[in-house]
Formats: sequence, structure tokens, C-alpha cells
Amino acid sequence: MTLLFVSITILYFIVAVGFAFLNNYKTVRFFLVVDCLQNLIAIIFYNFGVNGTFITAFTLIKELMIYMAVIIYLTLKNKCPIGRIDVMAFFYIALVLLNALRSAAPYSAIIASIRTLLLPVVFIKYGYILKKDNTTDYKINNLVIKISIILSILAFFEYFVLGDAFWRSIGYTKYITSYKVMSTWFYNGVSINYYTWDFGFAVRRFVSLMADPLATSYLVFLGLSLLWLGCSNKLNRSWELRHVLEAFLLITSLLFFSKGIYVCLIVCLIIAYLFKNQYRFRRLKTPITIILFIMLAGVMYLGYSGKLGTTSSANHFNGLVTALQNGGMFGQGLGSAGVNAAVSGSEVEVGESYIGTIIYQVGYIGLLIFLLMYFEILRKAITRWKITKNNQIKHALFALIAIFLCMIFSESSCSVSGTGIYFILIGMALQKDRC
Repeated sequence: MTLLFVSITILYFIVAVGFAFLNNYKTVRFFLVVDCLQNLIAIIFYNFGVNGTFITAFTLIKELMIYMAVIIYLTLKNKCPIGRIDVMAFFYIALVLLNALRSAAPYSAIIASIRTLLLPVVFIKYGYILKKDNTTDYKINNLVIKISIILSILAFFEYFVLGDAFWRSIGYTKYITSYKVMSTWFYNGVSINYYTWDFGFAVRRFVSLMADPLATSYLVFLGLSLLWLGCSNKLNRSWELRHVLEAFLLITSLLFFSKGIYVCLIVCLIIAYLFKNQYRFRRLKTPITIILFIMLAGVMYLGYSGKLGTTSSANHFNGLVTALQNGGMFGQGLGSAGVNAAVSGSEVEVGESYIGTIIYQVGYIGLLIFLLMYFEILRKAITRWKITKNNQIKHALFALIAIFLCMIFSESSCSVSGTGIYFILIGMALQKDRC
């Protein structure tokens, strides 16, 4: 079985290299299909005795394909002048790599942290350099919507028919406990993130067949947001079907019980309303900004006062606060923070907050560079919207704002499987002014 899996992995890698050179719609389609299937494949083969090192290599290939595509473009095809975002990205990447060199964490944890910290930078850049024509945006959007519908159907099937017994039967418990730290992070034979305790007791989430409920929730909601913000050309003549699909995806998204999805939902509704009623935008943007700040201040108050208790919400808040208190100017080195580093065998002090993991690992300087780069991308998106009034830009604005708000308290808001495609779409939306 190991020989078979290694052969599949080698073939998969060769195909991925080909798609990296191709760098077009087919590359993104390949990425999304593999994204949906890889965890299930990995679990099944691990249960048949395939070494965990081979499994890890298999799961990294789709991400490596994106990195290869960017490197190929920058080294062989790039004729564009260097912009402000490129300069800030260079310094941010350099700081991340320097903190990797001075880290005492295990190599696997350092690599996991590099992947996590560079995800937004590399994937937005990939979307920006993707080869596309006038139909590519719609083709990718329609593909994402189809995938979100399929994942939603499978989520209902998994929840009401298969349940936890299915995952135990294919060896998920063995797979999840192979990670040292994860051996205590499971419940009823599955990972604890299959459940939420925010209601005071265990409530099963929708999972679908990606074996990652939080990542799946972002993919499902992405399909809904593309429909809501007018980024599909398939259902323009069938409003009844469109509304049915929107309702179906909304219900499914909510049943993942992901706080990040609730944030995305609020931001998406605000963006949809504001851009539909543009004449009210200037009048409404100030009170809406105030409301968002009040919400953030309320969460901060609850966290500091201890009124969040020991819920997962408290863990998210504590991850940010601990990083702010102990991160330092240049951070504590890669592999010292984050759930991904912990899963890779590192002893970590900070988890659950993506912004917290940036601060703790690369310091306040790293966070400053990241924020300057991120908000420069946001500024460019706003500028592009004023010129084009394009729905892809509108969706990019939603994604930039929603993901940033999620980053403050959630590390899962930046994952290859969940939000990698969001960042690719952001880069694609900004591509009009590319050389």
C-alpha cells in the first residue's frame, strides 16, 4: 500500500508541476478539486499503514504548486515594475525567514508557521499573476459555487446519515491521534473541532467530507457570497432557483457554527447593502464604522473582564492578548505560536488568533509591515472599485474586510483549504492594472 501511495504522490507532484507552469483556470480548478479530496484520501491511506511523512508530503503538494507558479512567473516572465506592495511583501517575507533561522522550534513547526504566515502574501500574488481572459472570473466563480453546493449536500448527508461512526470506521481516530498534541484534542473519536461548546454543551457541527468543518464552512460561504454580490452569470435568468440556492447555502453555512462565518455574513450583508444603495454610502459609512468598533470594544471588554469564561471564544481572545503582552519588537521566533505549529510538535504559548501568531512570532515590526501591506491592498481595491464598479472588486472588498476581522481572533481564518481561494480571488480582482 505504501508503494501505491508513493507512486500516486509522485504522479500527483508531476501533474502539479505541469499545472504550475500552465497557471490558468485549469490550475485553480485542480487546486480546488484536490483541496476537497486530499484529507479523505490521506485518512484512508494512513489507516492502511502509510507512513505519516508520505501523508504530509502528499498534503503539501497543492500548496507547493501555488508557490511554484509564483516563483516561475517572477523568475521567468515578470516584466512589471516593483510596486509598494511588492516592497512590503519582500520585507515581510525576509523577516519571517530571519525569524525561522533564529528559532529553536522543531523544523516541522517552523515550516508550518512559514506556510501560515506567508499564505495571504503568496496566494494574493498568485491570483494577481494568474493567466486569464474575459471568461476566467466567471468560470472560477461558477466552479466555486458548484463545489459549495456539493459540499453542502454532502454536509447534510454526513450529519444525518454517516455521523462520527463513519470517521471512526475509516481510521480518523488513528489519524488524528498520530499528531502528539492532537491525542488530547478529540471527542467521540473525532477532532474536537467537529463540535462546538459555545452553547455550554457539545453541539455537532456540519462537517461534509473534507474532514475539516471550519475550512469547509469558508468554502461553502464563499459560494453564497459570490451569489449575493453578483459574481455569477449562470443564474441571472432564474431568480427563483438563485434564491433557493442562496437559502440552502446560508442554512448550511450557519450549521457549521463557525464564528468566522458569522463575521463574514455580517460583512457581506453590509457590503451588499452599501453598494446597492451607493447614494447612502457616505451617510452610512461613519455609523457602521462606529458600530464595528463598538462590537470589537465589547468583545475586548468581555475578554478582559473574564465574562467569556472558558469557552472557545475566550481562547481566541486570550491568544491575541497573550501575543500583545509577550510578542516583543521582533517576536519570539517561528514555531513559538499557532495551532499549526502545535500540531507539528512545538510547545506554543499563543494560539487561535492569526494576528496573535504574527505578533508572537515576528513581533510588532512584523505586524506593522503586514498591516501596511494588507491595507495598501485594500486601498488599491477601493480605488479600482471607484473606477470600474466591478462586482469582482466588490467581492474582493468583502473578502479583505471579513478575513481581516476574523484574523484578529481566529487562526483558522487563514488556511490553505479554507481561505486560500479567497486570497486568490482577491489577487484576480486587482489584476486589471497588472503589466
